[in-house]
Amino acid sequence: MIHNHKLTIYPSLDTTLHKIPERSVLYPLEPIGIGTPYCESLVSYITRLAYEHCVPSKKLLEQVNGKKYQFISLMVKAKDNELSNIVSNLEKLTKQSHLKCLTMLCWSKLITGYWLYKSAFSWCPICYEEWKQQKKTLYWPIIWLLNLVSICPIHNYPLRQNCFECGLLLKNKFTVYKIGYCPHCGAWLGYTDKNEKAKNQDDSSLYPLTQQYIIKNISDLITLNSSSQYSVSRERIDYLLISMAFLGQYKSYYGALKINANSLKYILKIFNTDFNEFSKYCLFEDICCFKRLLKKTYSCKISLIDFFFKDVDILMEEIMTNLEIFDH
Repeated sequence: MIHNHKLTIYPSLDTTLHKIPERSVLYPLEPIGIGTPYCESLVSYITRLAYEHCVPSKKLLEQVNGKKYQFISLMVKAKDNELSNIVSNLEKLTKQSHLKCLTMLCWSKLITGYWLYKSAFSWCPICYEEWKQQKKTLYWPIIWLLNLVSICPIHNYPLRQNCFECGLLLKNKFTVYKIGYCPHCGAWLGYTDKNEKAKNQDDSSLYPLTQQYIIKNISDLITLNSSSQYSVSRERIDYLLISMAFLGQYKSYYGALKINANSLKYILKIFNTDFNEFSKYCLFEDICCFKRLLKKTYSCKISLIDFFFKDVDILMEEIMTNLEIFDH
């Protein structure tokens, strides 16, 4: 005979229904190095994500954005709005935020992406060897893929673009790729006993100050990718570039004369009546090209971070002092 007994809930039993987090469609792979100069690139993230799912990188990318890409051309040729869509879709599918930091999209309103990235992969063999020995994840930092960077920021050693064994470039045509190994011959891309001789033959201890300046300033920009508190107006960039170009020409033709900040403002105000013509006269080039922007800040002896964020009046006085045309 079955007796009906009222069930007793023990005080120690937690009957609260816990909310189950929403599951991601794709594996929630965490990006590497956000907020550091060695932040992972979007191409690297997609490659690692595809490897986790055991599918070709191109296939994964097609599913994410519904469009076919030559792989590294995702960074080289894709327009900013296309990259934004890919980043947005990846964030939804992986439930990972801040994937925008894996690109230079944070600066897209200030610098053009044209020729920003290399057409082939590059890497530092010393970094790969150290990461492998330390059992760290292999990846491509953004800074390795940028056109203007030719040496490793850590080891001051030339970045390689061709395999030690077969000598072929790591182009963009591979659908299956394991980072750190040549897709042509499968050789390890870090240093081994076989290619140690090549390492010793390359003397990279001395590099021009321009390359050191480029690496330092690009590293600062990549580090700031993760910060949302920074905002720079296009008007500020235009004003500073025109001012710097004017001062450069002023020094060339009237170097013996001295001007002060107030007279400079007055001169620029006069020329500003025809802004476009004065821009062409002073610049002779695309004012938002990253390479030319770095060239101008280097010639004026200021950093990119100061160029973007420092008080304009203080910055202009500093530039005039650096160019030795300031009226003390």
